[in-house]
Amino acid sequence: MLARGLTAALVSCAVVVSIVYAQGASAPGPAAAAPDVKLQEPSRDASRVYARAKGSLFQVRVLTASGRSQATAGSGFVVSNDGLAITNYHVVSKLVLDPNRYVAEAISASGERDDISVLKIDVLHDLALIRVAKRRDWPPLKISSKMLRQGERLYSLGNPLDLGFAISEGAFNGQITRPYYPQILFSGAINSGMSGGPSVDESGEVIGVNVSKRLDGEQISFLVPAQYVAALVQQGSAVTAQPSQQAFRSEIGRQLTTHQSMMADQLLKAPLATRALGPYAAPINEMQGIRCWGDDPSMPQLKYHYARLHCQNESVVGVEDALRTGFINVRHEYFATEQLDSFRFLQIYAKSYKNESFGSYRDRHRTGPECTDAFVKGDGANSVPVRAVVCVRAMRKFEGLYDFSLMAATVDDSHSGLHTRMDASGVTLENGQRITKAFLDAIGRRP
Repeated sequence: MLARGLTAALVSCAVVVSIVYAQGASAPGPAAAAPDVKLQEPSRDASRVYARAKGSLFQVRVLTASGRSQATAGSGFVVSNDGLAITNYHVVSKLVLDPNRYVAEAISASGERDDISVLKIDVLHDLALIRVAKRRDWPPLKISSKMLRQGERLYSLGNPLDLGFAISEGAFNGQITRPYYPQILFSGAINSGMSGGPSVDESGEVIGVNVSKRLDGEQISFLVPAQYVAALVQQGSAVTAQPSQQAFRSEIGRQLTTHQSMMADQLLKAPLATRALGPYAAPINEMQGIRCWGDDPSMPQLKYHYARLHCQNESVVGVEDALRTGFINVRHEYFATEQLDSFRFLQIYAKSYKNESFGSYRDRHRTGPECTDAFVKGDGANSVPVRAVVCVRAMRKFEGLYDFSLMAATVDDSHSGLHTRMDASGVTLENGQRITKAFLDAIGRRP
């Protein structure tokens, strides 16, 4: 069984500067002259909305403190007359977590520059309340509290790909849950660099904040609803200076702990749902915002039957570039044969079981895995005996939070079996044990 990385079909729309030159590559020659192309003119409504909002927009640039080189770039907008502004947390996460190595600045649409400090963060909704140091003449945008109807026009603003400020016209298509927090489905284009910019209605009021898009579709974008912007502004309006690195880490830890408690309670409020794989009941993390995919390929050359099922969170909590947490993912693989004898089948079955990875001791965000291996049988009515490996890794910067991985293989049949891999990331020891036991109890034969 090949280890598979957690690859989300989502991209956060901040620009990360990463320019790589291949050794020995020659410089590209001059490009051929392109024919004149008439660009599509923006609608009158879009032009009017952009003209009204332009003065409230700015680009957010996070720079290395030593060389002032750009590390990330996104967008932001002013929400008060005293310089309070909003962007995405992931745009300024480097500044939050490592203020000795990074600084940030705002650049308005007219080219004015000012320093930025981060006052308050909401990691779970990917928002940051920031203050523009000196500029007080950038007009604020109004945060909307109205309910929109599906199909109403929205306008997303920001600085895509560091090319300059732009407006993208699209439609409001309601709120969805992905999987724990609501987001607005925006049928319009959001590009890298627009993260943290506002999406406004025809009156120029903020309906949401640009946050991400799907890579496997066209114009499927997501916004953080304005209600969370309003809440963050209210919570942070009295903060006068950027909190310390340790204070921010403590706050992130508190938010992650709240998130995992809700995640575990939501999963375990009822018996786990199961899907049929051969004669087995395969437990899954069925809830809104979880997507399950299955495959039952025809491979007669293998002389055994193989089917798989994978259930994965559509979104995770991004703490920093290489630290994604706050999710529960499940993968099942079913093996069965009528052509192989038990010895040859069990060799294949065992080899697949051994080919799993549980992390590295060199990971700077998590400790190395501590694993236990045992033959057990769950407490469910239809549970079957399994060989189970449970591995636990501690998060280095957030005390009391862990990653749990369960690998279980049924051992009740010499010609068929079910492999289960469950990963619960960013949970307490208690909740990790609760989740692991629930999956072990639910692995069984179909009634």
